[in-house]
Amino acid sequence: MSTLIELVKLRNTLEEKLNSIDFSQSIDSICNKLLLVMSENYDIDDQKTTNKINKAINEYQNLIKISDNIQDNLKLAIEDLNSQIEVLSSQINAEFICNNSEHKLIKNMFQLDAVAHQAIKDHIIKYADWHYPGLRLGCRNVGQYQITQDNNQLVVDYTTSIDYTNLLVVNDPLYFCDFCSELIENVTGHFNKLYASRIRKYIIKDHNLSELPQNQIGFVFSWMFFNYVDVSTLKLYLQSVINLLRPGGTLMFSYNNTDIPSSANISEHGIMSSIPQRQLITLIKTIGFEIIAMRDVPNSDRLVKYISWAEIQKPGKLQSIKLNQVLGTIISK
Repeated sequence: MSTLIELVKLRNTLEEKLNSIDFSQSIDSICNKLLLVMSENYDIDDQKTTNKINKAINEYQNLIKISDNIQDNLKLAIEDLNSQIEVLSSQINAEFICNNSEHKLIKNMFQLDAVAHQAIKDHIIKYADWHYPGLRLGCRNVGQYQITQDNNQLVVDYTTSIDYTNLLVVNDPLYFCDFCSELIENVTGHFNKLYASRIRKYIIKDHNLSELPQNQIGFVFSWMFFNYVDVSTLKLYLQSVINLLRPGGTLMFSYNNTDIPSSANISEHGIMSSIPQRQLITLIKTIGFEIIAMRDVPNSDRLVKYISWAEIQKPGKLQSIKLNQVLGTIISK
C-alpha cells in the first residue's frame, strides 16, 4: 500500500506535468504560419499543393483533440489519487485521534522561526480591531520550546504564544476558550489583575461553543488547535464559529496542510492530523465562509517545514456602533 507522502508526491507531480502541457498554443501557431504561406502566395494556382497544406492543417488540428484526451486521462488519474489521499488521510486521522486526546496539553517539539512568527503576527494585526469582540480559540503552544539547564530536558515555552495573545488585547471584550483552565492560564497568566478581571474565559465541552455570544465576534484566532483534529471535528468547529462571527467577521486558523509532502510526512509519523488543503477549501465553502487567503509559509525547522493557515470570512460587512476605544495599558505582572 502506498504511503500518504508517496500519493501526494505523485499527485503533485502529475498536476505539474498537466499544467505544463499546452499543445494547442503551439499547434495553432503552426497552422497560422501555414495559412500565412498560402495567403502570401495566393497568385500561385496549384490546387494540389493547396490541398496538401489544408490536409496538414487538419492533421495538426486533430493533434489538439489527441492532447485533450491525454489531459482528460491525466485529470482522471489525479481525481483517483485525490480520492486515495482522502481515504488514507481519514485512516491516519482516526489513528491519531485514538492515540491522542485533544483535551491534553499537546507539546509541539518544533521551532517556529522568526520569519514565520512575524508573518503570523502581521496577519493578526490586520484583523484585531478595538471596534469588535475577539476570541482566541485554543490556547496552545505554537511551536517553541527550550532546554532546561537543570536536567537538559525539553520544555514547552509559551513566549511566542503569549505574543499572539498580546496582539489580541485590542479587541474588546476578549474571550479565551479551551478544554481546561490550565491551557487558558498558559497564555493569559501574565496579565495584571485589573486586565485579567476583564477577559472572559470559557471551557469547551463536547466541541460546543454555544455559550459564547452568537453573531458578535469580529475576529477569531485559533493556532495549533485544528492541527490536532480530524476533518469531521474541524467541520463542527467551523459551523460553530460562523455562528459566533458577526457578518464580515474573520477566522484565522492554522492546520496541517497535507497537500504538501513534508506536511504529509508529519501526519504519517503521528505528530499532527491530516487536512488536505483542497478538501478544506471545499469544506469552508460548503459551510458558507468566503476565503480571504490560504497560506503556506516556509519554516526552517527540520520537521515542520511549512506553517499553513487559512483566513476566512463570514459573508457581509463588518459594522460597529462603538465610537472610541477603551483606554488603558496592559501591564504584565
